[in-house]
Amino acid sequence: MIDALSTGQAAEVAKPKLAFIVFVLLDWELSPSDEVTLGHTRYLCSAMRDFDWDGHTWRGMGALASIEPITETATNEITGTRLVLPSASLSTRAQILQQKIQGTECKVWVAPVDDDEQLIDSPILEYRGFLDTPELSDNVDATGLVVSTSVAVTVEGIMVDFKRTGRYRRYTDRDQRQMYPSDGYCRFVGALKEKALGWGIPGGPR
Repeated sequence: MIDALSTGQAAEVAKPKLAFIVFVLLDWELSPSDEVTLGHTRYLCSAMRDFDWDGHTWRGMGALASIEPITETATNEITGTRLVLPSASLSTRAQILQQKIQGTECKVWVAPVDDDEQLIDSPILEYRGFLDTPELSDNVDATGLVVSTSVAVTVEGIMVDFKRTGRYRRYTDRDQRQMYPSDGYCRFVGALKEKALGWGIPGGPR
């Protein structure tokens, strides 16, 4: 569920042109000496400069390379998004290969800003999930020497964890029998979906 826009944000979004900043929190432990690292948790943003918000300094990364569209489906389909970070150093590449990043938390906020690049009310929490295994793509120079690495990370929604651990249930006959083959408790659930019920209507369907 995406947070609702405030009155000021809604007015800004309605304008012909919208300026905004994307804030990305990565619970991703790398060396403090790395160029995209600010302490234990990564605080990154799409601004062209560092940005102070929520008690933290968010490292300005310019364009965060890319963030795939974040959608919320009517059928509660489990979807993720994908972040691509700018060129990282070779030392960062080595650390990523050595550390366990999968399963750590990621949050993405979108913040409309005014003409002076000031936040309009509180940023909107657009997405929250967990990092999957990162994909590395080496960048080489004209001589074929690897000079940096592009890091792409898929972020899985929280509901993926429910499905993986068995807590995500559809309560259909098929789903129930996968857990308990002889249990037919949910066998009428499908029929109830289209059944018309009369509630407090004299002479209504029975």
